[in-house]
Amino acid sequence: SDTLASVLAREPGWDSLPHNLHPRIRLLLERCLKKEPKNRYHDIADARVDIQEVLADPSGVFSQPTTDAAPVAKTRRFLLWVAVTAIILIIAIIAVWKLKPSEPLQIIRLYKELPKDQQFGNGLEVAIAVSPDGRKFVYNTSEGLYLGSVDKFDTELIVGTEGAQSPFFSPNSKEIGYWSVPENKLMRIAINGGSPVPITEANPRYPSNWLEDNTIVYFERNKGIMRVSADGGTPKVIIKAEDNESLSFPQILPDGESVLFSFTLRDPEDNRVSSRGIAVQSLKSEKRETVLEDVHGQYLPTGHIIYAVGNDLYAVPFDIDKLKKTGSTASLPEKIYQHGLWEQYAVSSSGTLLYVPQEATAPLIGRRELVWVNMNGKVEKIEAQPDAYTNPRISPNGKKVALNIDTGKIMGISLWDQDRKTLSPLAFDKSGDISLNITPLWTIEGDRIVYLSFREASYILNWKSSTGTGIEEPLISNMLASIGIASPSSWSEDGKTMILTQGHIGDGRDDSDIIALSMEGDRTWEPLLNEEYSEFQPRISDDGQWMAYTSNESGRNEVYVRPFPDVNKWRKPVSVNGGDNPLWSPDGRKLFYLNDGAVIAVTLETEPEFRLGKPVTLFHGNYVGSNPSFYRDFHVWDIDPDGTRFLMLKPLESEDQVYETASPRKINIVLNWFEELKKLAPVQ
Repeated sequence: SDTLASVLAREPGWDSLPHNLHPRIRLLLERCLKKEPKNRYHDIADARVDIQEVLADPSGVFSQPTTDAAPVAKTRRFLLWVAVTAIILIIAIIAVWKLKPSEPLQIIRLYKELPKDQQFGNGLEVAIAVSPDGRKFVYNTSEGLYLGSVDKFDTELIVGTEGAQSPFFSPNSKEIGYWSVPENKLMRIAINGGSPVPITEANPRYPSNWLEDNTIVYFERNKGIMRVSADGGTPKVIIKAEDNESLSFPQILPDGESVLFSFTLRDPEDNRVSSRGIAVQSLKSEKRETVLEDVHGQYLPTGHIIYAVGNDLYAVPFDIDKLKKTGSTASLPEKIYQHGLWEQYAVSSSGTLLYVPQEATAPLIGRRELVWVNMNGKVEKIEAQPDAYTNPRISPNGKKVALNIDTGKIMGISLWDQDRKTLSPLAFDKSGDISLNITPLWTIEGDRIVYLSFREASYILNWKSSTGTGIEEPLISNMLASIGIASPSSWSEDGKTMILTQGHIGDGRDDSDIIALSMEGDRTWEPLLNEEYSEFQPRISDDGQWMAYTSNESGRNEVYVRPFPDVNKWRKPVSVNGGDNPLWSPDGRKLFYLNDGAVIAVTLETEPEFRLGKPVTLFHGNYVGSNPSFYRDFHVWDIDPDGTRFLMLKPLESEDQVYETASPRKINIVLNWFEELKKLAPVQ
């Protein structure tokens, strides 16, 4: 570096040349060493001509040769000739090297295995980030943030980041920013250790962007895209969100005056998505222009916009000045895992791609036994062979059980017959690479079973005769365009209204709501609970007057109850210190729920007013708990119609690894990934 600085800052020591050097050689050297490239020789042939003319001069390389020191003069002439020739050769080599097309950087693919005791992700956000220099990465777990390096095998927990979500790096790759859920603040912490430093009170959730000017841009619900100094201070709104609008992936573009971001706009009447896409808005004129519809993504320094749809990654060449696509959309080979509501990938400005591969997260769960457990915790095994069971539902007459069997990428529905002791398939579709029929729900009469299907990248709400005969019929065929993704959960007393848990996967939100679908006429739906937090696992009491459900509004899952159908009249907490998966007793006098292996009961009175008793633990056991982030274990137990026992799932002791293989176990790293991107999606 010192030599390069000297070359750039100072002229060569021309006085060191022999005083009797031929003027043309001195001029040649000066022309070869000009600092401005356009003032140098344009071709090595020009230098060759000058050298030939000097050699043809009778006086030779030295213009004034001395006669009394002939041997010395000859030596000097020889050495000078060698020096000049060497310089010319060096210049020629440099010229050829500069003219030669540069070799593309080698694409290097690595991966990091996660330790078996780690649970990837902590919430429904983007859980990974890569540093701008492409050398380090961070991912989220239930313990906190783990830091890794591309050249090291092990990862290390960043102490003090418990409850962290949505991580992102500083421009110099030396610090990490994140959202602290317990403190509800935007935080920063050095990667080499130290205490977390609060920046501002915020609830960003979606990916944030730390800029070169030491400011951070992020989205704040009900406000818009905010900008705050990384050293702290009062955030300022730089782009105001419209009512019922979510904004994500904010990026200040190279001009410093425009922001690229993804948006999702909902209809305030029925909460349906009315429009979404990627937009650019000027910070000066506040003019907004949609550049891509129906996707969310980010702009890369290669001149591309990259985005994901499901597990597939796409790139399109994009002119940032004209705000237009300049080429065809290319499908990229990487298959991206979707955790919660977001595809799990990140790209550094230096060209490193980090992603969680979809194939590494096949939904394999350990085999489980179907068991009856009475109110005292006594277990009675069911004769069904152990399998990857999930989402069990008992028929209204108590004689059959509909449940999912998870075979990996194919997940279907089977029926267990209590009397005949047989297990028969009801809805297994093996026509595609991935096919899911999940979360079965019996109708009130017990003659049909409703379930959510995923086939050929499309979600459908189907139902089929519970006899196993006949064909399935769609209740709603184009769910993404209307409801979104919704899991059937319960019924009104008369069976005319189905209650579903509505997820917002991929539409810019990170919560779930409870909706009511009319089974009459055009089968329209309306929201029941639509809050900032998640509400799920709704259960209507047998008399149809009350709705129990799970919500994370307190920061953890708790069970609540409301009147039905007027759910906004009042709300009462049921559980204490956590709980989920509520069940009503058939007589309506008790509510049951799960809490970390314990079965809890709460007595209730409805006259003269609704009153809840103190939660009482009935028993503990090693039973499968719910995991609402995955639709595989959305409903993990049921109660027999006689009200004396529960149907539960018990993992085999030798395979007690629920979610261990369902959770991501690998992170892929692609160095110099921009080289591949340029080939697959050439920029014009």
